Amino acid sequence: MADLFAAYFLPVSSSGMNGFLAKDISSLVDKAHQQTGKRVFLVTNDKGTEPLLEAIRHWQKHSSQRQALAGAVVISPYLYTSTPAVGQEVHYVPIATSTNFNLFLMQPKLSPKYWQFREMVEKLEQGGSDVYTQKLDDVRDRFFFRPDATDEEQALTGKLPLLLHRAVRLTGNASG
Repeated sequence: MADLFAAYFLPVSSSGMNGFLAKDISSLVDKAHQQTGKRVFLVTNDKGTEPLLEAIRHWQKHSSQRQALAGAVVISPYLYTSTPAVGQEVHYVPIATSTNFNLFLMQPKLSPKYWQFREMVEKLEQGGSDVYTQKLDDVRDRFFFRPDATDEEQALTGKLPLLLHRAVRLTGNASG
């Protein structure tokens, strides 16, 4: 597991992710595959969705290791150009319709983004992505590291490794 925040000397924050370079993540995928012989899965949360998709797109264009990257898992995906005001139309970042890859999205039902989730999946599918989804009952965004986590959020946090393993198996099998 790579810690990109530490590698770039960036704060662990949404704005810190703006410093992640697609070419570096793409190179990291190839290097991990070369060193281990195993297929790589990318996992992110929330605003890490855009850099993850940018990295996948870069990797698809530039890597010769076609089997290195097997899938991607996103918890609480975020692909808005900016947070929409209540009742306003949502605008998506261009990469949302420019990625053709196996994606597994986990969407908390108590998230404000839940109501646009179907539309976001459709945007990703427009680009050709195979999108698998799982809606998470009784939890909010960032449920797995909230200081004010509810009992339900704490319980699901304990099951997160199992959920991620299932998502990885599904996207890995779909990619051939």
